Amino acid sequence: MKNNKTAYHPSFGDYTISRSVRAKGIRISVHHSKGVSVTIPWFTDYNNAINFVEQKQEWINKALQRQKEKAAKHNLPLTEGTTIGLITGTIILSRPASGNRISIVKSSSGDYTIHIPAGVPDQRAIESIVTAIRDSARNYIPQRVTVLAQRHGFRPSGISLKNNRSNWGSCSSRLNINLNIHLMRLPAHLCDYVILHELAHLRHRNHGPEFHKLVDNLCGGKEKEYAKALKAFRPVI
Repeated sequence: MKNNKTAYHPSFGDYTISRSVRAKGIRISVHHSKGVSVTIPWFTDYNNAINFVEQKQEWINKALQRQKEKAAKHNLPLTEGTTIGLITGTIILSRPASGNRISIVKSSSGDYTIHIPAGVPDQRAIESIVTAIRDSARNYIPQRVTVLAQRHGFRPSGISLKNNRSNWGSCSSRLNINLNIHLMRLPAHLCDYVILHELAHLRHRNHGPEFHKLVDNLCGGKEKEYAKALKAFRPVI
């Protein structure tokens, strides 16, 4: 149960203050694209949150700048010849000088060439890349889940592919495995690690010691190594 309010700060614009019955204190969250959000205990006055944000202004600005710089390092250049590696092939961007129509050409080997005229907005270009990634994911991830599930004795109720911005996968209370299509941009062994992580949740619904022991066994003793390596990637274009 939450109750929200929008406030404004001259340094970073609008931010959201959310009351939560679970909050034990005032908590500030900073995201380079989503902005600033504040969570407060249910009976805390909104003015307390506003004053707290004012006190933390310098920290918030520095955190936003750090996140923007980090995100910039991962930004995909939408230029002629840019190549996106997939587990099953590659996506190559072609940026002709004229035209306004995007086309996606898939080869028999599983490679994609996306023709994106130079005048096309970046958002449309990104959407076309996501379309190609989704197509490759449909042809690879469900089959890979089936292989790994059968190998290790798991039986998920279903498999869904998502274009999430914040996680690589999840397991629902109905034992459905949800996986991010951007797993296709990972090295194959890290894609398997995420799949095995979610399959392990079919037996252990939390992240307790038994869960991590199971995942480590499934990964041949490399859970910590794979988890650390995964942090170098982002599930968005």
